[in-house]
Amino acid sequence: MTDTQKIASLFAKTGGSTTNAGKSPKKSLEEIELEKVLALSEAEAKVADMDDEARIKAAIEQSLIEEQSKEVKGEEVGGSSKRRLEDGLLVGPSSSPPKKVHRTEEPKDEEVGDPSLDDDSFDSRSERNIEKLNGSLDLLYCKGWIRSQERKRLRNWMLNELAWHRVTYIQPRSKQRIITPRFTATFGKDDTGSPDHLYKFPPKPFPPLLDRLRKILEEKTGARFNAIIINYYADGKDSISYHSDDEAFLGKSPTIASISLGASRDFYLRRKAPANQSVPDATSNEKMGTKGKGPAAQRPTEKMVLEDGDLLVMKGRTQADWEHSIPKRTSYVGGRINMTFRRVMNVSGTNNFIRYNRMGDGDSPQFRWSEKTRQMVPGSGGI
Repeated sequence: MTDTQKIASLFAKTGGSTTNAGKSPKKSLEEIELEKVLALSEAEAKVADMDDEARIKAAIEQSLIEEQSKEVKGEEVGGSSKRRLEDGLLVGPSSSPPKKVHRTEEPKDEEVGDPSLDDDSFDSRSERNIEKLNGSLDLLYCKGWIRSQERKRLRNWMLNELAWHRVTYIQPRSKQRIITPRFTATFGKDDTGSPDHLYKFPPKPFPPLLDRLRKILEEKTGARFNAIIINYYADGKDSISYHSDDEAFLGKSPTIASISLGASRDFYLRRKAPANQSVPDATSNEKMGTKGKGPAAQRPTEKMVLEDGDLLVMKGRTQADWEHSIPKRTSYVGGRINMTFRRVMNVSGTNNFIRYNRMGDGDSPQFRWSEKTRQMVPGSGGI
């Protein structure tokens, strides 16, 4: 049952009200459930525009609602009621791993064959540059860059051939267990030629098909790429919070090439400072990416919708001056794959990519795509 259907059913049972006027203040189970669904939907709809402090407050309020009805909607996370919103997902203490993940089934595509990625696979006619605030924001956007049939082939190939991960890790400062709210994979490594023992987990080389796509992007953008992070957002609850890719291991003014496959998703960019203020560069030892400062309402925001086959290249000062996100959505929006090509400069960067997108702290569960259920399910194998 969808949230909309559940709300309609509960309204019918409660007479459209969450209070019992003139009666005992004790609430029925239907009224408690209705309050929970309404509050959860409202909180998820607002989370994209919150700053970090507001996110944490909203997470605490949400956890109280969940505990009142003794039920967690969508994703269950063990532990006490003192929970925290991290990377867009409410989590509990490190001692409690995730219990289960619910995912909405996707519609089945027609058989489309294997991708070829030849010259006829791409269309750059809609390409345009987006530059604002004297180059503070510097984007190349090409709507529908990968043609329709080819992007279906590529998306199906990635879903079925790759090993996917639901990464969990312990945040060093808070000691909280973080559950990444999306499925991930990563390939490639730095060009330093470092010996294998310096890598905590072995890097995976690019699969030939994705390596071909990497070379095509290098020719198109003039940038150099040696690593890729792949995200699969199963539905509107999967997300990534505001962040910037300006870690020291990506070098100064990194170029990030992003390709979207599948369902459309909102893409938000928010400057790290008001328009009349400059943004200082990240330090030479920045490990996690810099965050914006000051009230979010005073900082310029750009909102886009990234659709099936779109190419977005973030370059110049974009990572230094702006942060970006894929916000949560309460409605079912379908599955979306996002590929981000980038250049990692050293072993530290490669280890970072592997930790946060494949291995976590060594206990992250692996998933495979099920054609039968059209969902991610626990499984082994894959590239």
